[in-house]
Amino acid sequence: MYEKKIPEMLDCGITVTNKVLGGKWKACIIDGINKGINRPSELHRNIPEAPARVINMQLKELEDYQIIGKTVYPGYPLKVTYHLTEKGKSLLHIIGAMDKWGNENKDTVNSISQALEATGVAAAYEGEEIKSSGIIHRCILILVAICFSFSQLFAQQHTVAHRIDSLLRAPSATRFNGVICISNGEKNVYSKAMGYADFDQKKEMTRQHQFIIGSISKQITAVIVLREVDKGRIHLQDPIGKYLPAITSSWADSVTIHQLLAHTHGITELDKPLSFTPGSRFQYGFRSYDLLSQIVEKSSGQSFPDLCNDLFKACGMTHSSHPRGRTYTRLCKGYRIENGARVEEAAYLDVFAAAGGLVSAAEDLVKWNNQLHGGKLLSDSAYQLMITKKENAFRDHVTLGTIDYGYGMTIPRVSSVPEMGVTGVAQGFISMDMYLPATKTSVIVLENVATDMKELKNSFYYHDQILRIVRDAQ
Repeated sequence: MYEKKIPEMLDCGITVTNKVLGGKWKACIIDGINKGINRPSELHRNIPEAPARVINMQLKELEDYQIIGKTVYPGYPLKVTYHLTEKGKSLLHIIGAMDKWGNENKDTVNSISQALEATGVAAAYEGEEIKSSGIIHRCILILVAICFSFSQLFAQQHTVAHRIDSLLRAPSATRFNGVICISNGEKNVYSKAMGYADFDQKKEMTRQHQFIIGSISKQITAVIVLREVDKGRIHLQDPIGKYLPAITSSWADSVTIHQLLAHTHGITELDKPLSFTPGSRFQYGFRSYDLLSQIVEKSSGQSFPDLCNDLFKACGMTHSSHPRGRTYTRLCKGYRIENGARVEEAAYLDVFAAAGGLVSAAEDLVKWNNQLHGGKLLSDSAYQLMITKKENAFRDHVTLGTIDYGYGMTIPRVSSVPEMGVTGVAQGFISMDMYLPATKTSVIVLENVATDMKELKNSFYYHDQILRIVRDAQ
């Protein structure tokens, strides 16, 4: 009788799972039973490559581990059927992941297998029975590890969805009204549209509705500037007067493009002196990014609206546009809450669009993050310049605490996980686009009701709570 020389150590989840699924045909047996192929003779026909003796042995093992149950019917001839237990059903997502992985990689695996045979690997075992169980076990270990990663993602999705749904259902003086979209790369974790895009017309919100995204526009403008840098048309330390000779103030020869991007320029009005020495302090505003839009028009020979729309098209952002030209068709109306009543805001479109007036949608901003942080829009050096905090460029944010600034990118100093992104405020619109690089997670929250413009922290209540939920799930 065979005795194991190495004792089994079943103190690891993967090892335990491999103990149950480690037979060559067990996954196929479980899959077959789940599909209604539940009699021994049917299972034999479904897996013709496997000897009947092996099928019967592995059925017995699965029964012993309480993965399947057996029903024996009285009478003659003997009738036996198998069914999955609850424990067996819990393995179906692993079986499904194995099937998906195998279908996606079968061509590669077949090619490698044929190459190994051609180089004589199989011949090394001539005269001996090839014992493949070790290889099979190792493959299953890999697949189980993949499946557990899927399981973690499913668990994360369930946790995030449950907590956000609870948040949205909770009693509140002002309910969430907008779109939420959370993703890991291109994998959707949570998405929901809630409320109205137009309260007067009772037009329900959809995930395709468009919003004025406020200062998220600055991030897009910064990328357009850095793409010009990558092309050698702009240099960050150049004075802005080189590109905008119409500015006659003396500071045009000292304020640089870098300082415009980092909000350390000191400009208040074009015809007034600077409020501080360029580079010495931080002063957040819209003026500098409007100037940047004029600079890229000079360097590229294109209008800023065309530069924006060309970039959106390249990113597949079909619901995003510069407001000039009025190409948007699903733009929400913006509202504020005043003395407990909802008031429609006037739409100030194309006013400082580069700094706060671009139009986009939640799913488009996920595409934007995947393109930007996936290395599709900028060279690595330009991307690093964008996400690196700049000297003297920091301020206190209403929800994120102290934040450092890169170029169109904010980096919170205190957070439970590394994150970067930007928030936006426009007339009647409150927006957030945060990115967690460790898990490639995008958190997009867009609202078209500003609950408290005097105390912005209140307007960002749902944005802040949703970001906290996502952080906790990392």
